[in-house]
Amino acid sequence: MKWCSKQYFALKASLPFLNFGDKPFLSRNRFLEYCEAFLGEKELSFLRNLSLAAPEKLPENGSSEAEFLRYETALRNALLLMRAKARGGKGELLLREGDGKSAPEEAADVIARLQASADPLEREKILDMARWARLEELEFSHLADLDALGIYCRKLLILEKWERFREEKAEENLLAAVSAVGKTAGKEDGAAG
Repeated sequence: MKWCSKQYFALKASLPFLNFGDKPFLSRNRFLEYCEAFLGEKELSFLRNLSLAAPEKLPENGSSEAEFLRYETALRNALLLMRAKARGGKGELLLREGDGKSAPEEAADVIARLQASADPLEREKILDMARWARLEELEFSHLADLDALGIYCRKLLILEKWERFREEKAEENLLAAVSAVGKTAGKEDGAAG
């Protein structure tokens, strides 16, 4: 467990607190600019490459990044199984490889909350709240090291995603898209019957 180094401690201590659902006080790009004064190119590259996209491959080391991506894989696998079951399929052949493949039960409570909500935006919020909670769990063992900065950066990415939703009327757009898909699916079901 890494606790801190002087360069990381000064940087981490200067960053504003992040709370899920709040407007971020600084952007990810501004955060990266702050980091330039404290970090080398290898560390900056790590932070620049973080994203909310599904990982192609899980890192093999025991970093918080590897732990988070293992959880993300488990979450996505559990979501895949939920969707496949709703359509009468199995889905096991589509599960992503790695530690997360055998751990969809780790996300069982999240899946239960997703199944209880019909609102697509609320479902997205449930998923991001689960991700946020996992990041906060990982943060306890990383006070001021590179992992702590990676966790902070991922939190910023989540907050920026929700800020874009607010700015771009995403809820209206998402509901319109879901409605259009529902109408198309209804026509296909009617044609098949």
